Amino acid sequence: SPMYEHRDQDFPPLTTSDNHSKKQWNIAQPRTSDTEKTFDSINDNLAKLIDSNKRLENKVDLLSSSMKTVTLDTQLHQAV
Repeated sequence: SPMYEHRDQDFPPLTTSDNHSKKQWNIAQPRTSDTEKTFDSINDNLAKLIDSNKRLENKVDLLSSSMKTVTLDTQLHQAV
């Protein structure tokens, strides 16, 4: 008898319900061999990324300012 036996109940077949992520990639970006279109797409994506990073930096700055205000308020409250 073999040392390893495969039993169906040990490894049930995967079903679609086991697929947690049903996302499809690159739908909005059709493949193209045109170099200029590719560079335009890269530039657009970089511009979106830069804009997103600027918005994140602004949010971080606002949070930092808010934290400084809370810290100052706390220090002033404790000093009274």
